[in-house]
Amino acid sequence: MKNYKYIIGLFTILLAFNCTSVSEEDLIDNTPPPDLVNFDEDINVIFQNNCWACHGTTPQFGAQTSLVFYEEVVFGIENNNLINRISAQPGEGGAMPLGGPRLPQNLIDLIILWQEEGFLESP
Repeated sequence: MKNYKYIIGLFTILLAFNCTSVSEEDLIDNTPPPDLVNFDEDINVIFQNNCWACHGTTPQFGAQTSLVFYEEVVFGIENNNLINRISAQPGEGGAMPLGGPRLPQNLIDLIILWQEEGFLESP
């Protein structure tokens, strides 16, 4: 009988030391989600640096559309096959930027992600 009391006492002590002081709050991940891609902070600069020479407020050099404002860029993606045109290899029909090097893939991927996330305009 003494052995059982000893084992139960030992078990109780071990159990007490195995308890944790972690609260439910500690178990919830409060890390904010990554920021969504938005036009004002992420996308506009891509078009400014790579497209505005032809697709500025007043299109030049045979460009038909402006890609300066949010609505224009969204329209271009949704109606003018813009993603495929910037994804094409130089020399392929309709490849953009016309006569220039292809945009880096990470910038193309960012534009695609922006589209997939719903064309957020500003943060």
